[in-house]
Amino acid sequence: MVREGDVASSSNYLAVKGTLRAFGQRVQIYVDDNDLAEVGREVLSDIVSTFDNQVFPLSARTFGQARDIDGDGRFTVFMSTWLTRLAGGRHAVDGFVRNADLDATIASPFSNQCDMMYLSTSLKSGGHLRTVLAHEYTHAVTFSAKMRANPALPLSDEEGWLDEALAHLVEDLHGFSRTNINYRVSAFLSRPECYRLVVKDYYTADLFRSHGNRGGAYLFLRWCADKFGPALLPALIQSPRHGIANLEAATGIPFADLYRAWSVSLFTSGFDPSSMNEPAFRSLDVRGTLEGWVLAGPRAASVRPGDPALEWYSAGTASRFVIVEPASAGAVEITINAPPEAELQVTVVPLPDDLARIDLNIRRDPGADRKPAFWAEIRERNGTSVSLTALAWEPMVPGPNPHAAAFRHAGLDSLGIAASFGASELPALGRLRSKPIAAEGAFEPESGPFVVKAVGTDSHGRRVSAWAEVSTIEASSLPGQPGISNSN
Repeated sequence: MVREGDVASSSNYLAVKGTLRAFGQRVQIYVDDNDLAEVGREVLSDIVSTFDNQVFPLSARTFGQARDIDGDGRFTVFMSTWLTRLAGGRHAVDGFVRNADLDATIASPFSNQCDMMYLSTSLKSGGHLRTVLAHEYTHAVTFSAKMRANPALPLSDEEGWLDEALAHLVEDLHGFSRTNINYRVSAFLSRPECYRLVVKDYYTADLFRSHGNRGGAYLFLRWCADKFGPALLPALIQSPRHGIANLEAATGIPFADLYRAWSVSLFTSGFDPSSMNEPAFRSLDVRGTLEGWVLAGPRAASVRPGDPALEWYSAGTASRFVIVEPASAGAVEITINAPPEAELQVTVVPLPDDLARIDLNIRRDPGADRKPAFWAEIRERNGTSVSLTALAWEPMVPGPNPHAAAFRHAGLDSLGIAASFGASELPALGRLRSKPIAAEGAFEPESGPFVVKAVGTDSHGRRVSAWAEVSTIEASSLPGQPGISNSN
C-alpha cells in the first residue's frame, strides 16, 4: 500500500516486482527490481544470518513462529525504497508487517498470501537492522498466535498499543540495540500528558508515526515485564485475549491498579538511587541515558500556592505530573476538578523537604553570524546544591522520519557544562549562566519546537531535572526578549 487513504481501496496499492537475492534455512530475501543496486551483499548476509541464528530460534522456543501460510518453509523479506515514501511521501519507515498477508482467505492486492515482512533499502548492516528484523518478525508471530487461538475470527489482531509494546520488548530480549525505542521513550517523557497509552489501532487514530505513544506503551509493558517476570511476554502473545483483558488475565491485577502503580514508578524510579526500595524498572533507567538519548524522568509542571489554576486536557490513559511547591505558612490545600466520566486517578507522593529544585531558562541568541545558538540559565531555589551532569536538547515532537536531518538531538555532559557555564556545580540558591551554546540543527523550522532539559544530582544523591521549550520562530519575530522560552 503506497498511497494514503482507505486500506480497503485497491487503487491505493501498487504491484512491485522483486528478485530473489538471498536465502537461508528459514528466510528468503527479495529486493524490488528498481532497487537491486541499493542492497549490498553485506546487508543480505546480515539478514540471513541474524534471522536463521538468532531471531527465529529465540522466537520459536519462547513464543512460537509465524504461520507458513504459503508452505515454502521460509519467511519472506521484501526490500524496497517504497518504505522511504509511503502515504504519498508523508511517511518513511524502516519496516512493517501487514497482518492481511498472513491470511490466505484474503485476495490480492489486500493480501500477498505469504508470511512476510517489508524492510527499507535504507537499512544498513548492524545492530539497528537486526533490531528492526526482530521487531517486525514479532508482529508476525503475535498475529499468528492470535489466529491459532481464535481460528473463527478473521484478522484477530492484538490491539495496536500492546502489539507494538510486545515487539519492542522482544528487541530487548535480543539486545542488538535500542535505537528503535530510545527517541520514542524520550519523546514520551518530554510530554507524558499528550500521549495516551491505550490505542487500539494507531493507523485509524492517525497516530501511525506518533513516537511518543509508542514510547509510553513500551515503558508500560517494560515495567510490567520487570515486575511479573519473563513468563509475561509468552502469556500475552499466546493468549486468545486482546488488549486490557489480555494484560489483566496475564497479571491477575486490574488495569486501573497497574496503570496507577506504573505512573508512580515512572517518577520515583531512579529518583533516589540510594533508596533501599525495590527498583521499579530493573532493565531501564528512566533518569539515565538510553542509547545516546538523555532521559530525565517524566516532565512535571510546578504549581505554587497562590498561582493561577493549572488547566490542561489529556486523553484517557495519559498522565500529568505536577510538583506542588511548599507554602511558607504550612499546609497547602489542593482542589482537582475533572469531568466525572473521566474517572480521574489522583495519586499523591510526598517528596523530601530538602530536595533541590532547579529552574531552566533559555534565550535564543540571534548572533551576528546567524548560526543557531542559545543562552541558558540554571537556578536552584530550595537551598540544596546540585552537580549538573547533562544539558540536552531534541525535537519536542519528533518528526515521522527518525532518519531525517531535522531529527537531531545533542547536548553537553558535565565537562561541556563546566566549559559553557564556568562550572558544573550549582550552589544552593545559586545560579549559573552560560556562554552562547551552539545548537546546529536545533532551530530549523522543519524540526518544530525544541525541548531542553537540565539533569543533575543534588547533594543528597537524588536526581533532579528541569525543562524548557524553545521556539523555532526567528528571534526577530518574537515580542520582548528574543527567543524567550517557557520553563518549569
